[in-house]
Amino acid sequence: MCDARTNLCKVITEQVTETFEGQIRIFRSAIPNTVKVGESIYYSEPLLEYAPGSKACTAYRNLAREVVGNESECTEKEGVSGCVGSAD
Repeated sequence: MCDARTNLCKVITEQVTETFEGQIRIFRSAIPNTVKVGESIYYSEPLLEYAPGSKACTAYRNLAREVVGNESECTEKEGVSGCVGSAD
């Protein structure tokens, strides 16, 4: 999770990309830190049930699609899941 409005988040995102691109899969989805996330934790409810239309929930769905797509892509290319590579 990150707050894209902060310089710290931007710098860390850039550093991770520069350092690890091509070595590990870097997903494009960024999970925003929102109040709804904290509230869902407080009420012990999954975010998908507590705030299904929230930005964070949408971002988690997008990340899940990326992960599933990556697994399918790796299985087709390599014959195994969990391959390493860039997001391109």
